[in-house]
Amino acid sequence: MSSRGLVAVLPIFAFSCARAVTPSPAPPPRPDPPQPSVLNELASARSTAAPEPPPPLASTSRPPGPAPLKIAAPLQTEAAKKAVLDIRSFCAPAVSHESGTETIGCACCPPFELCGPNPAAKLVEADQVFPLRARVDGSFSGPSEHEAALVFDGCESHAENYGGTLLVDLTDPATGKPRAPDYRPGVHPQRCKSLRTPRGNDALVCEYTDGHQGNLTDQIFVYDFANKDAPFDSVYTASDDTLAACTAGGTAMPVIAQHIDDFAVRDTNGDGILDLTIHVLARRGKVTKAYTDVCMKALNSDDAAARKLPPLGSFLGASEARTLTFLGKKDGSFEATPETNASIKVMNAEHDAFLQMHD
Repeated sequence: MSSRGLVAVLPIFAFSCARAVTPSPAPPPRPDPPQPSVLNELASARSTAAPEPPPPLASTSRPPGPAPLKIAAPLQTEAAKKAVLDIRSFCAPAVSHESGTETIGCACCPPFELCGPNPAAKLVEADQVFPLRARVDGSFSGPSEHEAALVFDGCESHAENYGGTLLVDLTDPATGKPRAPDYRPGVHPQRCKSLRTPRGNDALVCEYTDGHQGNLTDQIFVYDFANKDAPFDSVYTASDDTLAACTAGGTAMPVIAQHIDDFAVRDTNGDGILDLTIHVLARRGKVTKAYTDVCMKALNSDDAAARKLPPLGSFLGASEARTLTFLGKKDGSFEATPETNASIKVMNAEHDAFLQMHD
C-alpha cells in the first residue's frame, strides 16, 4: 500500500480536496550519485549540481509507503518539536525513529491531498516521513502575492531528485480564498535565497548537488514560478572529478576539484537590477600513482578504513578562491562578466584541453 493510501485510513487526518499539480519542463533523468560515505571523506571539496536542469517531469512512482501508523510518544528534543510547528500549517506531521533519531516530516507527499493540515490531528509514528528541507518566503507568482516555497525530501524517485518544491499561498483564508498549492516535482535544492526580478516578483536562487560515477557537480540555478514557459535557468556549474580519476590507471590525467562556497544576491553595477556573485574554491592537479593508490583503497574500503586515508585534495595544488559575477538583465536572465569568463577558463584549462584531445 502506498504512503498516500496508508495515511488515508487514519481518521485523525483532515483530508483536503485534490490539488492541481503543475509539473515543470522536463530535462533528462538524473544519473546515479557516487557513494555518500566515499564522497564525504575523500572528495577534496563539496560537489554539486549538474549542467543539465535539475527539475524533471512529475513522477509516476513514489517511495514505498510506511508501515501502519500509530499515535507517537511525546517528542524528546526541542528540534523535533520545532520541526512539527514548522510543517503543521501545511500537512499532518509524523515522526520516524528508523535512523535511531527523531525525524519529523509530513505523513504523506505534497501537495498533501491525503494528510492536509488539521489542528486536531495527532502526531503519528511512521517508518517513512517527508521532511521539510528548506523554506523561502516571497512573492513568487506575482508582485503582490504572499507565498512560501517549501522544499520537501523523499517524495520522488532518484530520477526526479528525491523530492520537490511546493509553492503555497499564505493568504489568510478569513480574508481571501487561498490558491491551490503548486507542486514542482524534481526541484529539490539544498539551499535557496530569494531574488526580486525585473518584473517585480521574486524568484528562487538555489544550489543543487549531484554526481555520477565519481563526476560531481555543484550548480547555482534560478527558478522563476512566474515564468510559465521556462522557469529554470542554470547560471553556473562547478565540477569535481577527483573520484572519477581513480580509474585513470596512474596516467597524468588532469583533475579538477571545485565547489561553491557561497553565493549572494546584490546589485554589483548600480543598474538597479540584482546580480549574482558566486564564491568558488577550486584545485587543479594530475593523477599520480600515489593518488590512484589512495583512491582505489578508498573505493575498496569500508567507511572506517576510508576515514583513515588522506583526502584526494591533498594530492592536488593549493586551493584558489575566485568570485564569479553574473549580471542580471532586463529579461530576467544572467550573463557572466568578462572577468568571470576568464576565471572559468583558467580553472578548467587543463581539464578542457585533455577532454578535447580525447573526444
